[in-house]
Amino acid sequence: RAEIYLADESAGRFSFTKRMASIRHCSKTIQHKFDFYSYCSDSFVQLRHLGHSLEAFEASVPPKSEASDQSAQEGAGTGTPNAPTEQEQQEQQQKMEIALRAVE
Repeated sequence: RAEIYLADESAGRFSFTKRMASIRHCSKTIQHKFDFYSYCSDSFVQLRHLGHSLEAFEASVPPKSEASDQSAQEGAGTGTPNAPTEQEQQEQQQKMEIALRAVE
């Protein structure tokens, strides 16, 4: 914008120099807008991939049975939390790693 102002002051109101400065300014503005929308679309695509991998992860996790829900409620009533075993934690970790690799 400063270039347009200087061209206006030095060469006059309707000069070729001012038009060229205006064209450069408009092209930079358009380039910035294009970059912004490009970054937004890339973020949206990455978010979609993350959503798909999350769905795959949720599908790979077996649903809880009613018996395990009841035992969890009984354990909550006595004050002893129903913590997963070490093997369950390792399986969960492996499934998370598979889901994260699917994102990449």
